[in-house]
Amino acid sequence: MENNKNKQTKNTGYNTGAKNRNSGSKKVHTKANSKNTKNGKKKHSRFRRKLRWILLISSFVFSVSALIGILTFYLIYGDDFERYQKEADQFVSQSTLDTFRQTETSLVYDQNEKLISVLKGAKDVYYLKYEDIPKTAVEAMIAIEDKKFMEHAGIDLKANVRAFIALVKHKGGVTQGASTITQQLARTIFLTNEVSIERKLKEIFISVELEKKYSKEQIMEFYLNNIYFANGYYGIQAASRGYFNKTADKLSLSQIAFLCAIPNNPTIYDPRDHKDNTIKRRDRILFQMEKDGWISKEEYDAACNEEIKLVQKRSAKTIM
Repeated sequence: MENNKNKQTKNTGYNTGAKNRNSGSKKVHTKANSKNTKNGKKKHSRFRRKLRWILLISSFVFSVSALIGILTFYLIYGDDFERYQKEADQFVSQSTLDTFRQTETSLVYDQNEKLISVLKGAKDVYYLKYEDIPKTAVEAMIAIEDKKFMEHAGIDLKANVRAFIALVKHKGGVTQGASTITQQLARTIFLTNEVSIERKLKEIFISVELEKKYSKEQIMEFYLNNIYFANGYYGIQAASRGYFNKTADKLSLSQIAFLCAIPNNPTIYDPRDHKDNTIKRRDRILFQMEKDGWISKEEYDAACNEEIKLVQKRSAKTIM
């Protein structure tokens, strides 16, 4: 019995020793883990400090570069600002509603209502009042050309800053567009398509003045009646007649989006020479309209699936 007790005591002692050793081992591991955690935190903290300094230095360099760019820009063009402002004020103050009505196209019919002649001025233009312009045409242009049209005062400041930086980088060569609908109108009516910083500045000043004098509805009316839709068609009514042989109010959503695809680049999106390009941009316009809530998903799908059929270009008798 005593031997058994002694054995049990020895076993108990052994087990206790083992437990103590395990406990000690756990403490060592715990200390090691704690040390590793602290080291990890220190490394992470150092990394964050380095990253913060990198960001601060980068921000400082960018700010200095931007300041130098602005000062350089002002030194070069600062003296012209006042002149451009005066010119813009003169252009717009002297403008009337007739300024935006190009010499219109007149149709001559015989007694049986048959078209016998087309009397053209300098351009093939049919003018529509704002209330006669399809609502979807206005929505399409806002969706693809100028989402902030109803909010801005003629220019999109951020977009124009990006454009000017690109102009400076590329020594005056335009590499990206930033023109609002108002700026596009200013360029179409008062300026040329010359690619230069000077023209861009004039465009901005004129746009601001246009927004002071005319309402958003008037600006959109002027815009959709004057922009170029390729193949000699100026304004959405002329384009509608020329490509679909119908008035703008009879166009489907798909046809309107198709026409609104053209003015961005009448050469690339010429419906007669590059119809596939026009279709792709039409689909992009429809996507933006659906995304912005102008149309439903069902309307989007139906318009994208609609086949676009153009009428042959007619050679009507023309008297210049």
